[in-house]
Amino acid sequence: MANKITDMDNKITSLKADTDNKFAILEHKHLYVFNFMRRLVGYDAVSVPFLNREENQEELPPVLSVQDIDRLTKEQCQKYLRGYNVQFHPNETTKLKERLRDALGLFGHPDREYQFASFST
Repeated sequence: MANKITDMDNKITSLKADTDNKFAILEHKHLYVFNFMRRLVGYDAVSVPFLNREENQEELPPVLSVQDIDRLTKEQCQKYLRGYNVQFHPNETTKLKERLRDALGLFGHPDREYQFASFST
């Protein structure tokens, strides 16, 4: 009997984790589209929570525009990308910023045309 209860507890815990993960993905997709629409009419984007809960978003500067992305250090940009589970190569430069821009839904006309600077050393 105790094994059945433990087994049921494990299944419930697994189901809850799976549900939480799916809600996080839905929230990310919603905010991705929401940011696209906001940027089309000239408003700043809203913060998008990390999908990877192992990364601490609170220690990073907020990113609400492509200009905010351009001010990030390479390490901060990589941490954001890991937080959004975006694959990247560590030797990339401005491509990291472009990947982050796309991960946040900042791909409307003015954001897509923005020319990112290289990371300062």
